Amino acid sequence: TPHLDSLASAGVAFPHWIAGGEPSPRGFITLQTGSWEHGHLFITANIPDLQIDALPERLRRAGYATFALWGGNPSFDNQLTWGRRWYDAVDFQTRENSLFYLRVLPDREVVDRALARIANHDRDHAGQPFFMYVATAGTHTPYDVDDDSTPPAPDGASRQERYDRTLANLDAQAGRLVAALRKR
Repeated sequence: TPHLDSLASAGVAFPHWIAGGEPSPRGFITLQTGSWEHGHLFITANIPDLQIDALPERLRRAGYATFALWGGNPSFDNQLTWGRRWYDAVDFQTRENSLFYLRVLPDREVVDRALARIANHDRDHAGQPFFMYVATAGTHTPYDVDDDSTPPAPDGASRQERYDRTLANLDAQAGRLVAALRKR
């Protein structure tokens, strides 16, 4: 993961910020708030009225534009409720049918949307800082790359081989985003 490793080495460390949590709803709340998750409930789904300090909310109060993008379904575990509370704009795949199945967006498309959001922000609000939360779905099971940027896994590929392919694709897409931000 050369692009993710490069990003991490150039990133800012928050030594007192907790960003642990699995599965996704626990990770989402700990990334946004730096708080430990509840022991047996999901804060996102089970305690939606909790008033809790969050980084995007602080940044918005400080004058930042805030955006959240998901490659999966943020409604599934109630992340969307929190995202709408903390972010000026949210972007996610819309419902495709009455059974509430959502198409997972390929990581390439999530990054395309992020780049478009940044370009529109720069055009309409030049000089205003922004904070963007980008949650791809590529490294979630079943670990299939769903775009033309990476050839499909061969028949019979193991779970680990499929994961490695999706992680390599995520790394390539993160590289595109970081390159655009550096150019910006």
